[in-house]
Amino acid sequence: MKNGYIFLIALTAAACSKPAGESIQPAAGCGEGATGIVVSDAWVRAADTTRPATAAYLTLCNAGPEPDVLVGATSSAAQAVELHETVRADDGVTRMSPVAHVELDPSTPVMFAPGGAHIMMIGLNESLEAGATASLTLQFEHGPAITVEAPVREAAPGAEQHH
Repeated sequence: MKNGYIFLIALTAAACSKPAGESIQPAAGCGEGATGIVVSDAWVRAADTTRPATAAYLTLCNAGPEPDVLVGATSSAAQAVELHETVRADDGVTRMSPVAHVELDPSTPVMFAPGGAHIMMIGLNESLEAGATASLTLQFEHGPAITVEAPVREAAPGAEQHH
């Protein structure tokens, strides 16, 4: 593991930590009449280029009849994009861990949310300010790539701001 990656984990672990439990959780419903992979509730945490990374969150639901797999993502806003999950180790320490892919079973939504699964945007090419949008292209094993224009926010929708 590279030292820069360890540094990245240390900087973002507090923002991405959560209580014990699975990090990739089913969410509610695909939406009636939907087909293919449905993307909802996408957003990116605001960050400027002095930060090594930020995270994107969304919900994916496979409304198709066959399983699919999220195998990666890209963004012009970042030098690298990785799929991550947050896990609590036996020693009680919460850590982020890259994952190679995320299974998308039919009619089983998967939520990427603060403290759980997320999409890391590493090495920002531009500042991402609240109110702007960030483009993410999601890549799937079977289905076509999907590009999402995600709003940039300071915190999770509905989360209280602490100053």
